[in-house]
Amino acid sequence: MTNEERCAYETMKARREARDTHPPRSKEYAEADKLYKEAEREYYRVKA
Repeated sequence: MTNEERCAYETMKARREARDTHPPRSKEYAEADKLYKEAEREYYRVKA
């Protein structure tokens, strides 16, 4: 795993943990889920 992949993975992991602190279907969860999905896309882009 390269340094860039590790950074993207850690960002994705942190966003997932932040998202999971909010109750599902709440406004905060939706906002955090959007950030998580962006981080997830970036991780898979870097990994490819």
